[in-house]
Amino acid sequence: MDARADFRRIGVAHGEAWACLELALIDAGNGRAVQALTLCGEAAELFASYGDERGRDWARFLRCTLLPYASPGGSEVGTVVAQQELAELAAGHHPARDSRLERCAEALAVVLQRGVDLEDGWQAWRLGLIPTRHSREVLGVPVEGTPGEPSPSGV
Repeated sequence: MDARADFRRIGVAHGEAWACLELALIDAGNGRAVQALTLCGEAAELFASYGDERGRDWARFLRCTLLPYASPGGSEVGTVVAQQELAELAAGHHPARDSRLERCAEALAVVLQRGVDLEDGWQAWRLGLIPTRHSREVLGVPVEGTPGEPSPSGV
């Protein structure tokens, strides 16, 4: 939590957003899916605030992994919503998209199709359906000179 507060204090939305996702992973792994879902939403807003589509994709994807465990309507409703949001995410391809996210989305679609067992707990970590350090290192923002054309900047 300190890292997130530090990034917020110095005005680095990229760092704060990724700190939110890291905290979401910790919460999800410790059975706090509702809190993790909230953090994913906050991260998505932060990524959107500076136009980072790549980071926003990961926040939206992790939200999909959590919905079956945190939906107020129960796991069946959460699974249906996750499938719908995952399909929308996959359909919204852009040049800055992390190819790892595409593979993770395909795998999650299969998991959701087969059904989620709440007793097994949140499985994204165990299945490797999480962003890597490289995912964080590449910004998916428009590069100067190409208005409206997001691409990984490597900054």
